[in-house]
Amino acid sequence: MLLLFLNNTSTMSASTQATDSTGPAAENTLAPSGGPVNKNTLPPNVAPPTPEATPDPEQARIEADKKRRADELAELAAKRAAEVATEAKRILDCSEDSYAEILGVNPNCPEKELVEALRKLGCLLHVNSTDDSDAKRAFDKLLKAAESLEMNDLYIAEIRTWDGEEGFNPFDEDMEKPPREDKVPDPPEFVKNLYIEATDSIKALATNSEDPTAKEKLEEINGKITDFNKEEKAKEKAKDPEGKKADQISDYRWTIRIGWFGPQFKDLLDCFHTLQNDPTNGEALKRMAYVQDLINEEYEKKHFPQEWKPPTFEEYLVTSRHKTLEDIKEAVSNGRTMANTLSKSMIDITDKAAGLSADMKAAVASAEHDVNSQVAKIKSAINDAENHARRASQVNDISEATQLIETAQAAICEAGQAIKIAEQVLKNISGIVNKATSAVVGPKSGIAYPWATPKLQDGSFIIGARSFGPFTQVCVEEKVNGRFIRKLVSENDVSLDVKANMKSNENWTLNLAKDQAKWGKKHASDFKKLLWVATTPDGGRGNVDCCVEFENDGVQVLTKTSFFNVITKKRGTAMILDWYQELDITAPITQNGLSVETQRRVLDRLDPRASNQSRHQTQEPSLGGDSVEEDRNSETVAGMEKEVNDMKKKVNDLETKMNDLETNIEKKFETKMKEMETNIETEMKSMEAKVDNGMKSMETKFEAGMNDLGKKLDQLLARLNK
Repeated sequence: MLLLFLNNTSTMSASTQATDSTGPAAENTLAPSGGPVNKNTLPPNVAPPTPEATPDPEQARIEADKKRRADELAELAAKRAAEVATEAKRILDCSEDSYAEILGVNPNCPEKELVEALRKLGCLLHVNSTDDSDAKRAFDKLLKAAESLEMNDLYIAEIRTWDGEEGFNPFDEDMEKPPREDKVPDPPEFVKNLYIEATDSIKALATNSEDPTAKEKLEEINGKITDFNKEEKAKEKAKDPEGKKADQISDYRWTIRIGWFGPQFKDLLDCFHTLQNDPTNGEALKRMAYVQDLINEEYEKKHFPQEWKPPTFEEYLVTSRHKTLEDIKEAVSNGRTMANTLSKSMIDITDKAAGLSADMKAAVASAEHDVNSQVAKIKSAINDAENHARRASQVNDISEATQLIETAQAAICEAGQAIKIAEQVLKNISGIVNKATSAVVGPKSGIAYPWATPKLQDGSFIIGARSFGPFTQVCVEEKVNGRFIRKLVSENDVSLDVKANMKSNENWTLNLAKDQAKWGKKHASDFKKLLWVATTPDGGRGNVDCCVEFENDGVQVLTKTSFFNVITKKRGTAMILDWYQELDITAPITQNGLSVETQRRVLDRLDPRASNQSRHQTQEPSLGGDSVEEDRNSETVAGMEKEVNDMKKKVNDLETKMNDLETNIEKKFETKMKEMETNIETEMKSMEAKVDNGMKSMETKFEAGMNDLGKKLDQLLARLNK
């Protein structure tokens, strides 16, 4: 080693000498680029460049560690900031009285868990540990929740005064259940009256811990109590500004812990539900006793009214039995209604199939037998359920009453199954019959109607129908003396319940009132020809329907008003008159487009003689006034001519007004009828939906009852096996 050291020393000395000399060795000095540098080529007074020092590996490692620790701290800070923002938002989103939710704990947790939650959230949101904008409000809400949960003041104070660094003392086990002290004085008469006002809301929470109306009412009452405490505090402060008595009055003294009551009542009801199905459940019995002790202690400490206490298990059973019996009573009523509805629906389908083939009638008869059989089962099961429910309401023994209720529920369930079967049979046969009746078309007239035209028993066909509130008008096509005619008759004049069929199947036949408002001048270019005109049998009253063929829209049935809207009133009137003239029968309208009855009323009012003359003419007269003018010209009094001319002008004006009025009335009538139909259909659908919902609810309850009964039978068998 010594020899190696001497050699290295000699080498270093030689190198130094070579650097200081001006000989050839100096010319080998390296330039910054790595090549040799000749000192003679350097500018005057410029020293050659000095090589860079080799980096220290230990220093590089230290710098890397510093950067890693800085990155870790930045990541931790970002995570903490995100946690602060998340918890602050969660707390601020909680309702003011959800104290346990604010601390993020179970309402019935021990105080140790409350303290741990308070310390964690308090340090996270404290002003000494974060500058988040929402943290301050969330911190105040957290401490308010801790005070409302009546946590030990020492734990609350240590969080409020935390310096951001100092740790906390371990949780004192002796403070978990401190000796009970009634710190709440007996409430004054004002607060007692508010408690009485809150009784109904407390009872509502006992059955539904999330009842929004009850919570809102209790919050209102708490507001009044808080205002009262603030007034008392101000009075004490005025009496003794330096005294401590005012500081001892809390704003929340005597307030009702809404967020506490709900969970306790829910916990108790859960125990009741468990014990109702399993009376010997040890865990439920223990839990029920614990919750009842908590409630009793709270009531005694806060001087709450005894009326606020939740029911005992025995009281719950009585109330539950009464509610179950009411549900069975409602189910019995719904079942009877459903049985009648099923029977009526089957009768309607049978009537609808009257004009169908023998095979179809046989299928309907078979379905009718099946439906009637299920209806008989429904009625029998409903009667059994009603009898057992009546007996259950009369006995005092809980066990016997429970058994009778379960038997009644089983009978209701049986009725529900029968209803399902009958509904399915009706659905199947209704579809078959609707399809068969839709296939029946009247081809003998030579017109191919693009909608269903049900056949009547007398061989005529229903072309369409419209409803007028409780009344229904039907357009019928029949062959009379070798000629096809169409007429508008009442539903009572045909052998089918047209309105019921149209309601059950919108494609059963054409709705003459539907979509009439859409026809107008834009369809004039598509018009091809008038096929036929239909009116009431008297020829002069009621609606006038026109069957029209379009190039693109095909065969359609339009009202007279819609027909006039398409091809103008003048042209439409001429076509209708020509069509009736070819048949050699009186037209239902005049040359002015008015109905015959309307024109006669006009003539009766203006000139009775012209009206009487028109009643005896085979062709309806126009209102040109030729006959009237001849009568007037036969008079010798010249002044009568002027009177006639004035009358003619008045008649023409009145004709125009009457025509406009008739058009407006028809439009309004069609619109009103359409609205009435829509309202009636909506109401019927709503009623059907209610019945369906009632049956579904009933079936769910019955199935739940059967499941409970099965569990009890299993338990009984298990005991017997033991």
